[in-house]
Amino acid sequence: MANPEMIETIESLQNSLSNIKVFTVVPMGVLLILYFFSFATAIDRGMYGLLVFEIVTTVLFVFVIIFINRVGFALLKMRYKNMPPFDRVLPFVEYSDLTARPEDIYKTVESRRGRTG
Repeated sequence: MANPEMIETIESLQNSLSNIKVFTVVPMGVLLILYFFSFATAIDRGMYGLLVFEIVTTVLFVFVIIFINRVGFALLKMRYKNMPPFDRVLPFVEYSDLTARPEDIYKTVESRRGRTG
């Protein structure tokens, strides 16, 4: 039988991961739109330092957006790794596990916990 407290913790982690992904990607998307409209101005005015900065950050933003699940999970682990209800779950899950139903994640956590001792 699934532990309801653990299921609630897993649901909270899933919601937090979703929020982290949204609050990471939306500002990047807004900045990419602003960059799109400022590239030509930076070239015309000879602001090559700004142009290089925009190009480098654009490439970084694109990589973060492509790997948003891994980045979001890393941020989630940094935020919750030492908090009491979450420290029983986070060491036993991976970023791909949090896309499943909470009951399935609970089974995964319990099986991995049994394997490691």
